[in-house]
Amino acid sequence: MTNVNTYIKRKSIIAFLVFGLGIAGTIFAWKWLHRQPKVDGAFAPSRKVLLLNEAIFKPLVAQHHLVKTFPVLAADKRVRVNGADGLKSPIDSIWKLQVVKAGVIPIGFYK
Repeated sequence: MTNVNTYIKRKSIIAFLVFGLGIAGTIFAWKWLHRQPKVDGAFAPSRKVLLLNEAIFKPLVAQHHLVKTFPVLAADKRVRVNGADGLKSPIDSIWKLQVVKAGVIPIGFYK
């Protein structure tokens, strides 16, 4: 019976040590990552991984399989409202959303 208790105690201690080291390693890695310089909006190690992913998958995607695009004039003039669920008060009629890419001059507002 003592051999079983010793075995369980030893395994429990090892498991908690591994768990503690895992947590400490995660915290260390998180702090280390956030001390790294940013490259194009992402931390440098993350940017390297993103560039590696791009290098791996870019040859697999054919450039002639792009989605069809349409001219702005082909857009419907009466855009449907998807719903007002979650809104506590009506939206101002003058409120507009404009999504702009950084460093690009917007073309204009669409109604």
